[in-house]
Amino acid sequence: MKTSKVHPLAKVGVCIGASIASLSSAAQESPDPFAGDQWNLHDQSVGSRVDDAWKVTRGEGVVIAAIGSGITSHEDLDAHVLPGFDFITDPNFSRDGDGRDADARDEGSWREPGDDCGLPGVVASTWHDTAVAGVAMAVANNGRGMAGVAPEAKLLPVRTVSYCGGTLRDVVAGITWASGGEVDDAPVNPTPARVLQINTAAYGPCPEAMAWAIDEARRRGVAVIVGAGEDADEAVLSNPANCPGVIVVGAADHRGGQAEYSSYGKLVTLSAPGGSDDADVRNRIYATFNEGQTVPTTGNYRRSSGTFLASAHVAGAAALILSANPSLSSDDVTRLLVSSTRAMPVACQRPCGSGLLDTSAAVAKALE
Repeated sequence: MKTSKVHPLAKVGVCIGASIASLSSAAQESPDPFAGDQWNLHDQSVGSRVDDAWKVTRGEGVVIAAIGSGITSHEDLDAHVLPGFDFITDPNFSRDGDGRDADARDEGSWREPGDDCGLPGVVASTWHDTAVAGVAMAVANNGRGMAGVAPEAKLLPVRTVSYCGGTLRDVVAGITWASGGEVDDAPVNPTPARVLQINTAAYGPCPEAMAWAIDEARRRGVAVIVGAGEDADEAVLSNPANCPGVIVVGAADHRGGQAEYSSYGKLVTLSAPGGSDDADVRNRIYATFNEGQTVPTTGNYRRSSGTFLASAHVAGAAALILSANPSLSSDDVTRLLVSSTRAMPVACQRPCGSGLLDTSAAVAKALE
């Protein structure tokens, strides 16, 4: 039974600039070309306010796991990507010709007529977790592209879904392994994560097995973060947003108000920049992507929007908090994120959590 789906990006992704291969291979510690356009990081009114936090830490020593589609090679990510794992069991849907293995590469999520998935439409590959990784931890000051919220954190890719979605068994195995638990048919994870971003979603109550895996991860001190969803609906309707203990992130638009597409409700923990889904690309958020329409080719950048990008900001902020104070528990991370938010510049019309992410305020509280 399919239990998860990757949120589509094709309707909001806008390709910009040149591919990474054509960017300058400038020396380290040179400015990121798109830094001036990253309002989502630096704007003091509507951004996530990273600048003062970066004076304390940039995420050193913390591993962020992305549970979802796997990632592609990208020169703004590769230096900080750890060996991950592919937990997709069924070789008929894995697109890599086998079942579980040690290669967490995103093989592409495109669908064509006749695909035996039971999912509608013809779509291009979304490179979902590659985008998430860029917003959370793209390398800073390397003369390429952009910076992530926690540019010195490490990224652990964990592939659990493909073009046909994924099974509950595989997603649970990915959560367990990424957080340092044992999975029967996988090696011991040598680099357990302190932050998990789950990039899958399915309608329905939280499955018991998923709730167990998340609870076990949190017992190990792992902050578990999910997007509220892009359906402009109640977040309680889908999992893992309705699973106990997760940090649920709604999306704020370029004005600092609730994004029109963002799901909402009393389960939303806080909001973070997700960008606006409108015609002006400047109101969206830079992320790392891939040029391939089907299989991965060359890395590039696009401006995009979604709660998956909003939750990537919070994953990066959690990494900064834990880098500043590694002794904190998962509940401590949630408390600091919530208590440090500020009021949304534009009041939410529907419940959107405690307020807008303030990364620097959260890091400051972590040191108190």
